[in-house]
Amino acid sequence: MSSQWLSKAFMKKICENPKIKLRSLIKKAHSKWNVDLTMTKAARVKQQALDEINDTYGEQYRRIHDYAAELLRPMIGLDGCFIKTPYGSQLLTAIGWDPNDQILPIAYVVVEAETKDSWRWFLLNLCDDLGVDKIRWWSDNRQIIVTYAGEILPKINKKIEREFDKGGEWLAIYAGRDKYEVSSSQGNRAKFVVDLNLHECSCRKFQLTGYPCEHAMSCIRKMCLDVKNYTENDDVLPPVFRKPIGRPKLRRNKTGDEPRNNGPLSKLARTGQQQKCSYCFALGHNKRTCPRKRKMEAAAKKAKKGAKKGAGTTRTPKPNKIPAKTTTQPATRLQPKRKSSTQVGGSQESQTSSKRARCSSSASQPQPSIATVTSPSRRSLRFMAKTPPRAWKALG
Repeated sequence: MSSQWLSKAFMKKICENPKIKLRSLIKKAHSKWNVDLTMTKAARVKQQALDEINDTYGEQYRRIHDYAAELLRPMIGLDGCFIKTPYGSQLLTAIGWDPNDQILPIAYVVVEAETKDSWRWFLLNLCDDLGVDKIRWWSDNRQIIVTYAGEILPKINKKIEREFDKGGEWLAIYAGRDKYEVSSSQGNRAKFVVDLNLHECSCRKFQLTGYPCEHAMSCIRKMCLDVKNYTENDDVLPPVFRKPIGRPKLRRNKTGDEPRNNGPLSKLARTGQQQKCSYCFALGHNKRTCPRKRKMEAAAKKAKKGAKKGAGTTRTPKPNKIPAKTTTQPATRLQPKRKSSTQVGGSQESQTSSKRARCSSSASQPQPSIATVTSPSRRSLRFMAKTPPRAWKALG
């Protein structure tokens, strides 16, 4: 989805809350369209929507002349009716028609009867209060302006002709880029800078009035330009928004008779007011001192403690999964002594007899239970690699 489409979709939401957070826009887009927005794209969507909203406000400023013309409605309606009272009087009213197409009461009077004399008296007083002579003058001028064929209004045209005549007393020197240096032709040291492109003069009369001043008229006369091109009134624009420095104030500005300290007089007291609990909706206490809430919290704490105790009694210890290690003691390596040839035969016989004795003794004696290990440890493997097989037999 493009940022332009999203800005139009979020237009109403941002118009209601211009300070909406970007994360809320991201959540809304994810829940509604299943689209994941980044923070940069959400900021771009919000800025485009704000620009569109501010442009609509600027358009309202441009139409301020239309609003002024709509307010000038020279229409007053007159009417009379009877009043149901024991005295039987009449009510005479003068009403207006406002721009919202609604009736606006101007004046009313209660008279004995609806006659020419009563109407005459009522209208004379109404004309004195409203100033009918001024209203007639305004209405006549309005008709003249509506039927006027020129591009510049008569009074403005007279002022421009007066400034044009004064422009002959000044000398204009071209300085480049539609800028001129204007000095007096009567020996005066006054000098002014005129920029015809920006409709500006250093005397600031050109910017304030909207039509050329005498200094600008001297430049227009020198270059033989048309005055009408420099008398166009621009549209009314909104003022430039300036964000104040620092944090925005949260407290209102107090008047001179209000206390400014932070003591007990700075806030309104609640004495004499009946409190209402937002938890149980009972009168006489608040949520902080609610007895029902305290009972519920105490019961919840007891339930949590009981659950913890029950979980502790039913817990079984885990079996030890570490296999038993067999300790092997290194056997001492004995070097055999050399024997003579006469003792070889006797030694062989003694060895066979000793082996038989060992076998018989091992069979008669009960053998201890030895834990069998499926795979030898690294330490035992290293020992077996270093020692000869004779030492293995000694271990057996």
